[in-house]
Amino acid sequence: MNKKVLISFISIILIGGMLITGSALITQDETVANAAQSTGTRENVIVVYGEGKVNIKPDIAYINVGVETLDKDAKKAQDINKTTMTKVIDKLKSMGIDEKDIKTIRYSVDQEIDYVDGKRNVLGYRVYNTIRITVKKIDKVGEVVNVAYNEGANNIYGISFDIADRKTVYKQALQKAIDDAKDKADVMAKQAGVKIGKPIAIYEGYQGDVFYGARNSGFKEDMAMDMGAESYVPVEVGELEIEANVTVEYKY
Repeated sequence: MNKKVLISFISIILIGGMLITGSALITQDETVANAAQSTGTRENVIVVYGEGKVNIKPDIAYINVGVETLDKDAKKAQDINKTTMTKVIDKLKSMGIDEKDIKTIRYSVDQEIDYVDGKRNVLGYRVYNTIRITVKKIDKVGEVVNVAYNEGANNIYGISFDIADRKTVYKQALQKAIDDAKDKADVMAKQAGVKIGKPIAIYEGYQGDVFYGARNSGFKEDMAMDMGAESYVPVEVGELEIEANVTVEYKY
């Protein structure tokens, strides 16, 4: 290949590279321009956040009750655990708690192991058996805790409260949230000297619960107290706060 041919070949490569680079730059500029156009600022819109809350006394409770046993023999540990838990469940049923409202949520058998001078020693077997009780008569919560303890349950925890008809109460909170958003939009529009029209978009926010009153913590420690057959653990139910949130856009 002579010098003239070689120079021409190099020139073509360089020109081609410039053309490719130029094309890439043009494409990038067009992309930026299109993105800017699609995300342009919206005019004549008021965006407000509304919040609605309903305070209501719970009408249902959930209690986690467990039996924990330890023995050097795995089968014996399970047999003792089964006998105790059967007593607990039978007593709960005799109180009027339906079988479908008693649910096993944990059952496990764990080895208790100790290491001495690098040697592995099995000390025994620990059995955990936990049930969740749905209490539909809220004033019976303390009695249920007391009965379970007296029948041999040695782990009582996780007491929580709820509303059986949660959807209806949440809708009430949602209505309040929309009203709250409308009030805020009216104030903002009046201050700005404009008038809002109908909402052009409504977005539902999140739903959360806040307890007022006692949270009933420390029940496991309280079980160590002497509880007579006629005494019940005092349980302050308090109130639930059902909350709804919305974001509303108004055109003006």
